[in-house]
Amino acid sequence: CLWLGLSTPDLKNEYYLKGLFEELYGENHVRAFISAGDWIRYMNTIDLSIGGKLHGNIAAVLGGAPTIFIPSDARMQELVSYHSFPSIAAKDWEKIENIEKLVDKIDLDKYLSVHTKNFEHYCEFLEKLEIPNIYSEHQAEKEELLSFSRHVTSILNCSKYEMLQR
Repeated sequence: CLWLGLSTPDLKNEYYLKGLFEELYGENHVRAFISAGDWIRYMNTIDLSIGGKLHGNIAAVLGGAPTIFIPSDARMQELVSYHSFPSIAAKDWEKIENIEKLVDKIDLDKYLSVHTKNFEHYCEFLEKLEIPNIYSEHQAEKEELLSFSRHVTSILNCSKYEMLQR
């Protein structure tokens, strides 16, 4: 189905939304956002995000929500692996009996342990190419970005200086 990122939607599938008058819309189970900020703020209010779309899961990560990726192609699998995002293969999704068992099996915080290394690698890359950036000039802000707690803080909660730089 489309929500897993597969190219051909199964129009007979009861969960495939075919129009605005679908039952899931009426039951308030569908959200659509016109700004990234609103989307990320909403993702900060949810308990768990599971999905096969990269940008939807990144919005959840940026919002600070626990997230499980379902990679739908090699490019997404490479990104999920590089960042150590929690994931489950699409073929294994069908075998899940309940969400609680899935959450118990997956380390939802694993990516936090590699984020510092990845961020340092990125900063070294920018310095090697002599690309000016805010992190080489402002060590305090860089250290603040690297000091994560259990879940990532929403990008909407960054300092005023960092907002101006973005």
